[in-house]
Amino acid sequence: MDYIKVQGLKSDSKGFNIKVKVLEKVSDRIVTIKKTNMQNRVANFLVGDETGQITLNVWGDEIDKIPINGIISIQKSYVNEFNNKLFINIGKYSSWAESNGEISVKETPQPPNESKNNSNIKICSVPTKKKGINLDKVKVLEISNIRQVKVKKDGSEHEVADALLGDDTGCIKCALWDEDIRKIKEDMILRIHNAYITEYREIPQLNLSKFSKYEILPPEDLDIDLENNLSLQEEAQT
Repeated sequence: MDYIKVQGLKSDSKGFNIKVKVLEKVSDRIVTIKKTNMQNRVANFLVGDETGQITLNVWGDEIDKIPINGIISIQKSYVNEFNNKLFINIGKYSSWAESNGEISVKETPQPPNESKNNSNIKICSVPTKKKGINLDKVKVLEISNIRQVKVKKDGSEHEVADALLGDDTGCIKCALWDEDIRKIKEDMILRIHNAYITEYREIPQLNLSKFSKYEILPPEDLDIDLENNLSLQEEAQT
């Protein structure tokens, strides 16, 4: 049987066989499947071979059978991609078994073929139409335009506000929803993880989704570049 190496995986890889060493269980949680509204258990394991490391998704009863520090072979696996990160899966049509032998795993903090994440970037360098945006320190300069909106998809009503965030390279508008409007205040210093960027009339806007996280940091005097204010650029175009 032929096995692909971690290094050879791509975002569209499917139906392949792979043999890896299980390094650790990263997470174990209960999720609700939107299509059926049923709950299921899913876990992430860090696995690897001599070419690199990658995350393995395992569902249901198979989770407790995965041997930590053991070698497993997976048949008919496939790759999916989320936030520029690749995952392999033991899916409905996959099978797996414990395997003999030794694998010397290459120590790498980032799986092969995974795009570099946007960790600790500055406002002036945020990419357009990207996910997984991390900003290390930004100051909340202003919260304005609090309004009620109705989401077309499900008809739900929400409260939305515009927050102007800044650092030493510039400012960007960020959409705040519902409870975040009451939690985030002007002059706060935030660290933001896993936000995403959208564009309106070629102007980028930062957004916090249900997968985003933020941390309120201790007060600090930050140098803010008010001249590079993307919101003022937007107003000038409208």
